[in-house]
Amino acid sequence: MELVNSTLKLDPPLDITEVDRIHRVGKPASATNQRNKPRAILVKLATYRSRKRIMDLRPQTKTLPDVFLNEDLTKKREDLLYKAHVLRRAGKIQGAWSADGNILIHDLQGKIHKDYELVTANRPERIGGGVAIYVHRSIDFNQRKDLGFFVEGKIEGLFIEMKVNRKSLIVGKIYRFPKVGVSQSIESYSEILRSISATGKDSIIGTDHMTSWLLIPFLIHTPLPTYIYVLIFTND
Repeated sequence: MELVNSTLKLDPPLDITEVDRIHRVGKPASATNQRNKPRAILVKLATYRSRKRIMDLRPQTKTLPDVFLNEDLTKKREDLLYKAHVLRRAGKIQGAWSADGNILIHDLQGKIHKDYELVTANRPERIGGGVAIYVHRSIDFNQRKDLGFFVEGKIEGLFIEMKVNRKSLIVGKIYRFPKVGVSQSIESYSEILRSISATGKDSIIGTDHMTSWLLIPFLIHTPLPTYIYVLIFTND
């Protein structure tokens, strides 16, 4: 209470009646369990209003050494926030934080995504780059690593499979490296479409290169039994 009332100057001050319970988490230090830092303190407050007043002080802790105010998240969301922080350090997003148990991600375009899980396929042995897909937490999905690919200096892709109205749908994101020729792209895209078609499931693919996709229907001579929708993104 001294921390939030005196150091962080909570106004009006936190009263003891607003606190339900306080205890430390983790195993205490011992001869066989040496700790380099103090155990975290878990505080359960009596009301949401009291909780929000304290969590609103988080920006002030940035100037204090060894002082952090974090939410007690589920293991899944804690892992998601950790992955987002890794992406921030790699320069792929601007930032990430939690609010009321939700994970918020601030992307490089200035948009803030709430209640979304970020699925990524990072480039091996390299910081930066890679492809990603935002998936709303209400959607049941799994990553299709068998469909994903990475060809150094040429092309990379990420795919997930989700349930939509009890029907499976393949969703993917493909990125072609700059200065890669159209003929090389067509060959790669053709193999990708055949792999997706072999799943027997409808698909949606997002890409930012249009020319290759427009030529593929004229160059693929085997029938594609599933519906494959291509979303083309431009910088216009």
